[in-house]
Amino acid sequence: MFIPYTHASVRLTGRFYEENAAVSTTACGSYIEAAVKGDWAILHFDMTDLIPSYPNLYIQIDDGDLIGSAVGARLYLRMKDAGEHCIKIIFKAACEKQNRWFAPVQAKISFEGLEAEDAAALPADNRKTITFIGDSITEGILIFPEQTPFSNSLMDRVYQDDVTRTYAWIVAKTLNLRPSFCAYGAVGMTKSGSGSVPKALDSYGFCVDGVPLKEERAPDYIMINHGCNDRGADAALYCREYEAYLDMLTARYPAAKIFVLAPFCGVHLQELNAMVHAYNEANRTNIRYIDTGDWIPPEPVHPLVDGHEIIARHLLEILPGML
Repeated sequence: MFIPYTHASVRLTGRFYEENAAVSTTACGSYIEAAVKGDWAILHFDMTDLIPSYPNLYIQIDDGDLIGSAVGARLYLRMKDAGEHCIKIIFKAACEKQNRWFAPVQAKISFEGLEAEDAAALPADNRKTITFIGDSITEGILIFPEQTPFSNSLMDRVYQDDVTRTYAWIVAKTLNLRPSFCAYGAVGMTKSGSGSVPKALDSYGFCVDGVPLKEERAPDYIMINHGCNDRGADAALYCREYEAYLDMLTARYPAAKIFVLAPFCGVHLQELNAMVHAYNEANRTNIRYIDTGDWIPPEPVHPLVDGHEIIARHLLEILPGML
């Protein structure tokens, strides 16, 4: 039988929107879960607007290993037995320089549904939710810079990037939180990013141009890491844009606990710290500023796997008490 993405046995986590009888996302870290019966499944994706290098996925069956694959019109899965199984499809990486905002959107996955013997009941996910907001670092760009099979920055990028190796993914997994990502390369508080994504304030409320973000539920926690792409901006402008961003988040999610993570490159640290404290006093909020200090060196700008693990270790020492 064919099980569409709208079926009760399918669950979406992340920044998804509907188009052309499919559900799409440009946000790496978004994922799809599907419960099926039987020893096989065929995943269906709409490839209409895609161009090489195709987005990469991780596919996991029953909490097993993560297996990487480029997205394809049909991906065939075989399970070890004919019982009930849970399939998880994680958006691992896309080429950040491909169009991610204006039609035709290229750096996306578009899931139509899947074939299986039958649908099964999807276990409930009652974990608290956390939204990670950031740029290429939070998206997991250039974690594996040595992976250059084509010696071409556009074609190689999906092999060099991996959202599941970021500090954000590690923190969410360790603290048993359900993660959602709004992280796009080169985006800052004061500037637009790669793939035509607008600056942070102008892009958060949309999935792509003209398509508002619709959410199943408000996040319990929000962690923001923006600043590396604002290195060339005036500190006062950066703080004004950041303050406007906090206005948007606190109005949209009045009950969420918000964490401002200082930029790892060390830009505008004193000004950002002062702005957050002044914001709390003026608005009677309790936004937590986390000073990343000298957790990692300023170079490379994009931390490698060990850099993300160091950041995660520091956060895991701090966050349990704050949560």
